[in-house]
Amino acid sequence: MVWLHGGGFSTGSAVEQATYDGASLAREGDVVVISVNHRLNVLGYLDLSAYGDEYKYSGNIGILDLIDALKWIHKNAEVFGGDPDNITLFGESGGGAKILALMESPYANGLFKRGIVESGATEMMGVRFMDKEWSSRVTELTMQYLVLDNVEDLQNIPYSDLAAASDKALIEVANEFEIPAALGGGYGLSWEPVVDGDLIPSDPVTEDGFAKGAEDYGLLIGSNLTEWSAISLVSNPALGQFNTPQTWSEEETEERLQEAYGEHADEIAEEFLKAYPNKTRADAVYIDFDTIRIPMLKIMNAKAKNSNENVYAYVFSWTSSLMNGVFSSYHTSEIPFVFSNIEKADTTIGGGDDAAALEKRMSQAWINYARTGNPGWEPYTIDGGATKIFDSEDRVVYHHDQRLIELLLEAKESV
Repeated sequence: MVWLHGGGFSTGSAVEQATYDGASLAREGDVVVISVNHRLNVLGYLDLSAYGDEYKYSGNIGILDLIDALKWIHKNAEVFGGDPDNITLFGESGGGAKILALMESPYANGLFKRGIVESGATEMMGVRFMDKEWSSRVTELTMQYLVLDNVEDLQNIPYSDLAAASDKALIEVANEFEIPAALGGGYGLSWEPVVDGDLIPSDPVTEDGFAKGAEDYGLLIGSNLTEWSAISLVSNPALGQFNTPQTWSEEETEERLQEAYGEHADEIAEEFLKAYPNKTRADAVYIDFDTIRIPMLKIMNAKAKNSNENVYAYVFSWTSSLMNGVFSSYHTSEIPFVFSNIEKADTTIGGGDDAAALEKRMSQAWINYARTGNPGWEPYTIDGGATKIFDSEDRVVYHHDQRLIELLLEAKESV
């Protein structure tokens, strides 16, 4: 099991969080757990291909680092007791998007068998990647800002200057091409793989389905119920704990539902409780749908449309009671459960039998999938929509939030 860390394609490392420690997962599942580092941001994705063949893959050097790591793992897995013919990638957020890139790259063929993508896509990072036209323009502007004529001179530029110039270029290109930001509103462009027609042949999701060439990889994919929707509470839990759905009166709940959804408030709350019957009406205020859930559904459906291997879907909706539930099921909150490391996240999870039982179920599902290609529930299909809900009580549902998402999109247009 090879872990790819989050942070988009710009930040992060294999050891940035204590919960990334693979020892518990390795012991629990008798699996070899490996994590890798790789070049990021301008060092991994500045497209210099216009300057000659020696820079042909410069816009995807970060992905080539991962491919080189997988080659090493494939060659040496048996030394560590692993099986080179049964390698599963798993990653969260940007780590999941990296898996999507590797699945479609012909240069990674035969180096892994399946992928687990946790909250690993937005519309502009995962459903699609960076257009060649955009990457070329970013490089052109970066060179202008640095007042450089020769590409070789980049070797002598301090990293801080290179990063500042290229970040400025990203902003200008986003505005120039009116590129929707990967997160939040407005325009924005982040470092990510360049669709060069070779190492990255196409965007992950195409008109015909999932990227051609990725049909033989298995996929387990899912997201968290709130993700970024309650980030204002999560980012300041000292204050946020007094302003959560668990603390609101009935009147406050109705006010917040109206503010969020307008005339659709009642119907959305009702559909939310149908989709998640263990939640409360107040919980309906914070639902991730357009940021990550819808892009993930696009990937599920595209992969299910043209795949020789099964697709399995999940939603993580568990909420700790710690601090009045301020942390909800925020972005990254499933990671300690996957790694069997909830004791390393006691300040957000709080421990307890409920969490420990979920940790066992969830980590075992990941282990089962890595070992056999079946996590323990039926595959997702376009017609069936089977999805495992991970919560205090797990259940398998079928297109459970389809109508809810339709209403949320309608409300977004009208509010």
